[in-house]
Parts: sequence; C-alpha cells; structure tokens
Amino acid sequence: MMQGVKREMTISKIVVGVLTYNRPELLEETLHSFNEYLKAYRDLFEFVIFDNGSKDEIIKINKKIAQKYRSKFVTSRKVMESTKNSKIRDHNISIGHRNLSRLMKKEDGDAYIIVEDDWACDAYIPLIELIEYLRKNPDIGQIRLRNSRYDGTLTGGAKHNFVTQEPIKWTKEVVIGNYILAYGNLHWVNNPSIISNEALDLISKGYNSEVECMKAFHEMYPINLQLQPGVFEHIGPWRHREDLVEQGIIQGEDNNESFDFS
Repeated sequence: MMQGVKREMTISKIVVGVLTYNRPELLEETLHSFNEYLKAYRDLFEFVIFDNGSKDEIIKINKKIAQKYRSKFVTSRKVMESTKNSKIRDHNISIGHRNLSRLMKKEDGDAYIIVEDDWACDAYIPLIELIEYLRKNPDIGQIRLRNSRYDGTLTGGAKHNFVTQEPIKWTKEVVIGNYILAYGNLHWVNNPSIISNEALDLISKGYNSEVECMKAFHEMYPINLQLQPGVFEHIGPWRHREDLVEQGIIQGEDNNESFDFS
C-alpha cells in the first residue's frame, strides 16, 4: 500500500559531493544540470568537487568550471596513478570516494548527496521532502536518484543484489509528491544518491574496492530506496561485463554484455 509523508524538518545545508577524473566536459554538464533543474535549492547547496588524479591541465579547467558554478572546489593531484587495469581502476574509484566523503563530512551538512561526473539531472524533485524521509528512517542508508526501470522486478541493469546474489524484490511504496520511493533489497552504488550521515561515515572509512564497500554497507542497510521515476541520466561510458566479472561484482555466467552498474 502506498503511503504519504508530510514536511516537518528544517534543512539549511545540503552537501553535494562530486567525484571527477579527466572529464571536464562531463563535469560541466553534471553541474549545469543541478543549476538547470534543482536551482530552487541553490542557496542550500555546498558543492565539494574532488579531483581523483586528473592531468594538471584538466585540473585547471575543472577549477574554472567549478568557479563558474560557484562551487567549492577541492583537488588532489594524484590520489593514485591512473591505470587500465580494471581491479586497480576500481581501487582508484573507491579511494576517491573515501577521500571525497571525508571532505564532505568536514562541511557538516544537514544532508548529503553523492554523484560522479558523468550523471546529469533531467527533472526537478522534492529534495527536501526526500531528505526528511531519509532522516526519519534510520534503517535506510541510501535513496537512489538515478533513472531506472522499476516494474517490481528490475532496477537499472541489475536483476539481483550484487552482495547476496538474490533477486531484487520490492516490498513497499511511499508517495512523495509526484514520485514514489520503492523499498527493495538494494546494494550500495556510487550512482547519484541521497545518503544518510551514517552511510557517509561508513564510506569515509575507505575500502579497496566497490565490492568491499557494498558488503560493509549491506550489513548495516539490507533494504534501501529507489526513487521512481529516477531523475539522473548516465552521460558517460558504461563498464563492461569483463570488468565486473573480474572484480567479482557479477557472476561469470551472466550473459549480459554491459551493465549500468546499478
């Protein structure tokens, strides 16, 4: 049965953490989308943009982009050398999110949003109401905001939980404005999300891979939420099946050629 919520809490500061690496054109598109569709919250946003080891000339471009959007820009020239090896690449991303989350914590926000530099918002959402719902439900660590196929059986390209390998099952719906929050046995993702303070603390501990992070998150939050319809569209390249099999995220017998890593 669908349930509604009422607005009660006061939110004065929303920290938005953005992880970027060598993709200034996508970073600009991501920031532009916030300004385009979520400008109603502009006075509440505090952006922390973490550069995860881009080339020096790219860092300079990123700084100009951040200044253009009045963002707070934090750089790290070399968190780790970039490499084509998929396992180390995943480690790079995990370390990047650890460092980003630690910087986000220093901003002491009322709420936290994570996003990578290849996701663009394409619609307005009742952000305050979503944040309030998350804060009033401490058993939930993440509200996914990405576009997804929600029909009771699917979410994005994943039919199963990447930690338990169990099928995704939807158990409850909550109506907020024109949107639905769908409860499901969802694993952690680095995709655009509103996350709880406790989830931010967990991510800031640091993990060697996204798989390790997923497992730790699952122990705390076996059930999480998907916004339907989602409002963030992926604008960068997808990871391929071989990468995810090698990292142990999916099973080798899965015959999909690519995943949107939901």
